[in-house]
Amino acid sequence: MIEPTDQYKQSIVKIFDQKGKVIGTGCCINGGYILTCAHVVTQSLGLGKKPTEITVDQVQEKTIQVQFHFAPAAQSPISTEIIPAFWQFRGEDVALLHLIQGPVQPPIMPLQPHTDPWGHEFSVFGFPDQRPEGWSEGKIINEQSNTRVQVQGVGEQGLEILPGFSGAPVWDKALGGVVGMVASRDPEEGAKIGFMVSHNVLQQLVAALEVVTLLAPFAQRLEAHWRNAYRLVQPQNSEFPPPTSLEQAILQLLDLPHQTLQAQSYRRIDIFL
Repeated sequence: MIEPTDQYKQSIVKIFDQKGKVIGTGCCINGGYILTCAHVVTQSLGLGKKPTEITVDQVQEKTIQVQFHFAPAAQSPISTEIIPAFWQFRGEDVALLHLIQGPVQPPIMPLQPHTDPWGHEFSVFGFPDQRPEGWSEGKIINEQSNTRVQVQGVGEQGLEILPGFSGAPVWDKALGGVVGMVASRDPEEGAKIGFMVSHNVLQQLVAALEVVTLLAPFAQRLEAHWRNAYRLVQPQNSEFPPPTSLEQAILQLLDLPHQTLQAQSYRRIDIFL
């Protein structure tokens, strides 16, 4: 079994509400971007626990305080801003924050390439209610949908999935990497059952973020080019409205069906690039 590495631990952040109370967990995934749950963000901003009722306009330009928990030296909370384009990515309970300041080279969560993790043991670190911190241990059960996976605590070791674990990356002990993010729990006391956003969703988000961060600095200069490239790969009967930004174009491309060229199937975002 492969226990969580220092890289996993150092990517963990705790997320504060407006009064300075820790209300959730997040992890650094790429170049100063923090992944967490949308409901952690709405709680942090005092907007309740139901992000599906919160529009992106209500969270845009708002800041949230986070702190790297396993930082080698004492560190003050760091301000982050919410990235509107990734709000509730894929309709899931997902949000992306960007560090306004912080480490020059922040640690990055080790996301495991996709492999079925069913039956594998997991570890997850978070900040559960009524405890300053702690680990939950158990097994990854199976898919509940194409975006959610059930996890369950095993035996007496570790904590059940409690409020405060939301947004925590799930470490697969067999694969030696992160395969999901804690999003919800069974409310029954002692159930030790939780649900994570699947690796599929996280991998798509990371892929989209990599393209956005690569092209965003040149978006204005390349606007005519990326709009033309989008038109070339967009299906004739596409239901999507024309994108108004490069970020929107990239996210729409991820949802478009594959395109067959010379008897081979390509993702449309690959052709776009």
